[in-house]
Amino acid sequence: IDGFPIELYFNDGYHGLYTLNTKKDETTFGMDSKDATNEVLSTELGKKDITDSTKAIIDGKNWSTEIHDVASDNVKSNLVKFLNFIEQSNDVDFHANLKNYIDVSSVINLILFGWLSQEYDFYSKSELFATWNDGGYWYLIPYDLDSTWGLLWDGSDVVPNRDDFDLSKIFSDPQTAWAASANDNKFQQRVIKLFKPEIKKQGKFLRSTVWSTPNIIASFKTFIDEVPTFAYQRDQEKWTTIPSIKTTDFKQIQSVIIQRGQKFDNFIEHLTD
Repeated sequence: IDGFPIELYFNDGYHGLYTLNTKKDETTFGMDSKDATNEVLSTELGKKDITDSTKAIIDGKNWSTEIHDVASDNVKSNLVKFLNFIEQSNDVDFHANLKNYIDVSSVINLILFGWLSQEYDFYSKSELFATWNDGGYWYLIPYDLDSTWGLLWDGSDVVPNRDDFDLSKIFSDPQTAWAASANDNKFQQRVIKLFKPEIKKQGKFLRSTVWSTPNIIASFKTFIDEVPTFAYQRDQEKWTTIPSIKTTDFKQIQSVIIQRGQKFDNFIEHLTD
């Protein structure tokens, strides 16, 4: 998702600060809606059922299309093949051949960002499966991101130190650390278990470059500073109880980024086979 801040006026009335965002369409994903081989799939299935090939029904209820009204037959059959591989392959086969079905780096990046940002549901409905060749090869794309950096999904409060985000318990006590251990998403759980060296290498690389603590903080600060102070004041006068006035302000975001970054770095450093 990308967007920019606006002030909204409707029927001559001021309604506050909003962002005007992109949507899930061909422009956002760099696709061509006239090309049936280009597709993005999302799912409404619970995390336990995402990898169930018997439920790979692209009907708008189980799985849904984001580019075309109806998925091609090849997309449908290739989704089943991919999910069958996840369910039926042994550990050696999974590690060796996952790259033939999906861009493994995209999966690792999504998991790493979920861990770093404390994304509450990175393992479930906050992921999209994109293909540019009829489902012969997939890319995992993060979406939603409404519960990150200690924020509740509705923005009403912050809970930065919850046990279910405890990275140290991913392998020793996954039921406690369910929000960090992929919570019954068999696909992500297998990647976490079998790709530890790759996860460690990529995590350290990202934290030393684009995902460094200063870079993340600067990204938030740059976006926040795009809105002039008087516009924030006007918005707060309109909406006097919004959490961003005292609870979810820049200081809160900055604090969580720093604290979470330290925990993430320690976990990645000590991640072993």
